[in-house]
Amino acid sequence: MRVVVTASDGSHPDGSGKGVYADGRFFADGRFRVSTPPGTTQLVLRSGPNFVPLEISLEAKAGHEHRVKAQLKQWISPEELGWYAGDNHVHVKHDAEHKTRTSRAYTVLQGRANGLSYITEAGSSLLPAEEAEAAPVPANFLMRHAEEIRPGPFIGHRNTPGITRRFPESRYRELIKRPLPTLALLEPIHEVGGAVIYTHPMTPPHLLHWMGSAEVWSHAVLGRSADAFDIDSRATESLWFAMLNLGNRVAASGSTDAALERVQTPSPGDRRVYSKAEQFTYEAIVGGIRAGRTFMTNGSPVFPFLSAGKSMPGDTLESGSAALGEVLR
Repeated sequence: MRVVVTASDGSHPDGSGKGVYADGRFFADGRFRVSTPPGTTQLVLRSGPNFVPLEISLEAKAGHEHRVKAQLKQWISPEELGWYAGDNHVHVKHDAEHKTRTSRAYTVLQGRANGLSYITEAGSSLLPAEEAEAAPVPANFLMRHAEEIRPGPFIGHRNTPGITRRFPESRYRELIKRPLPTLALLEPIHEVGGAVIYTHPMTPPHLLHWMGSAEVWSHAVLGRSADAFDIDSRATESLWFAMLNLGNRVAASGSTDAALERVQTPSPGDRRVYSKAEQFTYEAIVGGIRAGRTFMTNGSPVFPFLSAGKSMPGDTLESGSAALGEVLR
């Protein structure tokens, strides 16, 4: 679960042993213990948008131990409808230094506590790719590694979930020397099982040298694009709409670029993508992204399961189709 404890003095005690993030959150697998000063103590427990959050207030007394038992109520299960939530851009440990103690296991716990079905670890100074693949996770969760790629200035960064084997470095170096390297990389990445996703193309705003919006516009006017587009702001939302209005088939996506050793980082799934898949496998989920069967949210309890007749996201409707006259729901 995702926990924020606020003590009477306004502090946020840590119940994880790993340190708290800027908003006071930490993560626990079923139970935790904290020490607080006397006075009113607030507890907020969450387990992602599928569960109703729980807020508890109690009066802490000096020298006393208070035991609280709580159970969160689940109100929806997108997985039962074949929709799986994930974050394809998470760094277990991005920087050499750290403010919170992080690990692959704690990353998995954060994903589960935020209601995700899977995480794609996008590169870390902590774990090699082989270890990221090998460490065990619960049967109802998927943790995979697919490197975030950074071809160069004004091209931007790309996520590559689904790759089944390491992309040859010599081949990669040759492809990124071509004009519009994202398009040059598209088919080779597809060949090794991956999808290509534009990630943070316009953010952070001060890092203009690697913004991806320049190349994205070139793709838009050429009518050929990556598989999906991470929407992380109103500006990127407008850019995605512009691509769609120019006739491009590019799916909605969402990710956090979380760097979990940083106090100020978002948590996995604070922006997320839902992918429609026939079965709970990483390959099927990534296949849903490539097919355009997605929607993205900021982790809120809003689930836009949209359809037009029997058609759903990713389908193509011809002009004059009867489904176009049906109510969108």
